[in-house]
Amino acid sequence: MRALSIVFRTFLPLVTLLALSIPAPAQTNFSGVWAERIHEDSYERSGGPPLGDYQGIPLNDAGRMKADSHDHSEWSLPEFQCRPHSGPYQWRALGSVRISEEIDPIGRTLTALHVEYLRSLERPIYMDGRPHPPEYAPHTWSGFSTGKWEGHTLVVTTTHLKGSYLRRNGASFSDRATMIEYLTRHGDYLTVVMILTDPVWLEEPFIQTTNYQLDDGGAPFPAGPDGASGRCRGLDTRGGGEGRRGNDVSGVPVDVTWGLARPTGWFGETGPAEPRPR
Repeated sequence: MRALSIVFRTFLPLVTLLALSIPAPAQTNFSGVWAERIHEDSYERSGGPPLGDYQGIPLNDAGRMKADSHDHSEWSLPEFQCRPHSGPYQWRALGSVRISEEIDPIGRTLTALHVEYLRSLERPIYMDGRPHPPEYAPHTWSGFSTGKWEGHTLVVTTTHLKGSYLRRNGASFSDRATMIEYLTRHGDYLTVVMILTDPVWLEEPFIQTTNYQLDDGGAPFPAGPDGASGRCRGLDTRGGGEGRRGNDVSGVPVDVTWGLARPTGWFGETGPAEPRPR
């Protein structure tokens, strides 16, 4: 018994020191408004690319046929004029980005990051270790995103995306696409690296980078003459990443432009309600 006590007294400090020396996951504060810096992606942040220009996008034969079959006049349709940008396009769209943290009120741990864009939906990135929903769950414009830390870099994995455009000239990805993003902060600069994999319309992963600069005094969504946000009027984009329509101003049914509401069982307590009756 005495020998066991000696061993315990000898090795307990070593075990304690070893436990304390194991680094906790490093976390970077991404909160704030990040202003776009058009060092890249000028096509996406201006009038859009010319028809037929798919440079840099690894389209396979089916993807090129899909892009070449694109009818650019679809952008004049009322149901497409307020169509939100999809997850893989959001970072490269016009406007600033606001990132905020959701903190558990009991444990004081980071449970989610909320990313808001000018012409897209509020996108939650869940940090609480929840699993992705089953394959048959509804797909949405922003998809379902979970994050984890690798050093000071946030790695985000997104599934359940609706198929949409990679460029506004018809280059597209399918609803079988998955996305991995790496968010890294260097002082007041934010770098986003996106890797999109699509077995349907891409012959290899599509990699893009985007940069932002912290803007302490900036507003992410410029107000219009009536003081309203620059986002589409009549649309309430709060909730678990999938918008819902308030006062409809175009006469277009909600399910045409915004898709299915997310079941709260998969997407958390703050999932959107059913569309309001008109």
